[in-house]
Amino acid sequence: MKLLILLSCFFGISSCLEEFIKWNQIEYENLPETGNFPFIQYNNVPQGFAPYKDKIFIAVPRRNHGIPSTLNYVKLEHGKDVYTNPKLQSYPNYETNELDPSNQANPNRIISVYRPRVDECDRLWFVDSGVINTSGNLSIIQRPSIWVFDLKTDQLVKRFEIPENVVRDGLGLASITVDVIDCNGNSFAYIPDLLNSQMIIYNLQDDKAYRMQHNYFRMNPFEGDFDVDGLQFSWDDGIFSITLSNIDNDGYRTAYFHPMSSFSEFAVSTSVLRNETLASRGYHGNDVKLVGNRGKNTQSTMHSFHAATGVVYYAQINKNAVSCWNSNRELKSTNFKEVVRDDVKLIYPSDLKVSGDDLYVMSNRMIRHIYSKLDTNDFNFRIFKISIKDARCSATQTRRRKFRN
Repeated sequence: MKLLILLSCFFGISSCLEEFIKWNQIEYENLPETGNFPFIQYNNVPQGFAPYKDKIFIAVPRRNHGIPSTLNYVKLEHGKDVYTNPKLQSYPNYETNELDPSNQANPNRIISVYRPRVDECDRLWFVDSGVINTSGNLSIIQRPSIWVFDLKTDQLVKRFEIPENVVRDGLGLASITVDVIDCNGNSFAYIPDLLNSQMIIYNLQDDKAYRMQHNYFRMNPFEGDFDVDGLQFSWDDGIFSITLSNIDNDGYRTAYFHPMSSFSEFAVSTSVLRNETLASRGYHGNDVKLVGNRGKNTQSTMHSFHAATGVVYYAQINKNAVSCWNSNRELKSTNFKEVVRDDVKLIYPSDLKVSGDDLYVMSNRMIRHIYSKLDTNDFNFRIFKISIKDARCSATQTRRRKFRN
């Protein structure tokens, strides 16, 4: 295995993906002895994370019964490099995460979170889907909602229910990307809806949501087949991840996005997304651009933009890999570089985030959990961390390519 990792890290990155946190199974700190529902340890599969100072937030969506807390964190210790089976602590507390015993809607409770996000204003954002998805049996508990916490005080500063005229339910809302204009409340959130092939846009200042629809948000029917860990399956997930470039001369960013079941990357200016009239119109003309094709079997869950270099990093689920593309260059297979691959430890990289000059990746072997069985004696869930400043895709001084009219 050591040789495999060494061979897969020869591309010039400063070091290999280092195991930062790893779990055999998930455990929780200070669970009450008598909760509303029993704790079923095997069903707790982390799906997303967000690093912040001395914490790393961990989301465990309610895709099965027996999940006591959906939004959690691990407290980090100064000087400690590796954490083995750390217990999760509920955020902001257990009461907010506990399900109502009658499964009734309750605006003070969080039902199911997939991938949280921390912004530059020390705020934690996430979407509560409001849905319990137990092996295909859906229980819609309440309207999907956007939550924002001030991490300096751990106080809730906003909870916004997404109206039904924007989205019917929250089943397809698996991530959120935040576009900060200033820290005085002028921000937007972009939420991909993988089931309805649309983007939900939330204006924090106006406390209003609207949606954008486009054919590029849909999956490619020729690129929805997967072969992961010896298991073959077909998925039809549409738009899954959105990442933002640096601010351009016009004051806006480029929003890069892709469906999961696709090899292609697309782009749209935030000048369109921030304008409800432009975003909501039925015909978009040349607003949305095809950036390029990454190559065969390059389906990706999440991707993230590194501001210092303009490099975009991708979690590659069909290859058990992390890859990258320098956004100064044309996107094609020869410019799409594999950074690291591990057919044991990187099975199903479910989330990926750039934080400063560090890259974090979560893998969770979810495919085994769905279609086979996890070995609970093995390490199944991992978060990796690496310095990315010396990655193979590091940007040159070339001016960044734009995808505008």
